[in-house]
Amino acid sequence: MLQLYPRFGPTDAAPERTLLAMSRLATGWFVVCALAIGVLESWSAVVLRYLGLAVLAPAALLYFGWRELGYLSLNVAAFPLLVRGFRDGGARLEGGSALAGIGAALHGSGLVSLAGAWMAALGASGRLIQRAGRALRVTAWGTAAYLGWIALYVIILKLPISPDPGPQAFSSWRPWSVDEIREGRVAAAILSATGARDLAMSAWVVGAPLLFVAVSLWRRQPHEVRVALWYLVPSVLFVIFRWPFEGVGGGMDLVVAGFPAFYALAWVCAHDSRRTTIAAALLVSAHYAFWRVVLDDRFVP
Repeated sequence: MLQLYPRFGPTDAAPERTLLAMSRLATGWFVVCALAIGVLESWSAVVLRYLGLAVLAPAALLYFGWRELGYLSLNVAAFPLLVRGFRDGGARLEGGSALAGIGAALHGSGLVSLAGAWMAALGASGRLIQRAGRALRVTAWGTAAYLGWIALYVIILKLPISPDPGPQAFSSWRPWSVDEIREGRVAAAILSATGARDLAMSAWVVGAPLLFVAVSLWRRQPHEVRVALWYLVPSVLFVIFRWPFEGVGGGMDLVVAGFPAFYALAWVCAHDSRRTTIAAALLVSAHYAFWRVVLDDRFVP
């Protein structure tokens, strides 16, 4: 963004044009990754259904100019590559890990996806030595892609690496039982009516109900379901405990970015046409939840 901003001149419209340009670049990256996984999967029925669900999800709305950047951490191709790599031990494991690392470099929320990949590597079926080897490969390639941005910033973009002073630090985790005032905003407790409402709407928006559809395929697709469930753990914890400073409505990019497991659930559902239809219906209903949250002032503390 520091490179794009000067190109739009010293005008009042420059900040808006910069953010729109970022959205378009993010959209281009999404399309490239979607095409790549389509080609690698030979445009099978499974990958076509999967990409249909990915585009249908409310998270895809943020590519149309949302002015916060959390969704940059999401990657549509990472989980399909990982789950294939866990099965055959091939190079797709490195590819999925690297994409997860790039997502973390673009926005810190991508660390949730990296953590999910690491847990899935340990949890997927296989001997202990195989699991440890997969986890090490995920760690190596994910970390390399995550930290590679330092070279990009310093060597190519000629930008300094320095800490951002930012506003006064405050806790970004939800309180448990008592609401708190942080920087003039109300952080609703998890064990409160408002907190429960926010969590329920967040889960609806990000596609968490697809979990029940995916689990129904356990007997037919045990490998995919098992990997998805392990990959899911950090996403569930992040959505529950992470407090969006601007509320669920204003911090929607952080809400969807904290649940990369949506792509895991969508991938599992895509293995059956009937489950795909059910998942699609759930995502259509999630659009109601998305706009209800975004347009209702009660979801902005």
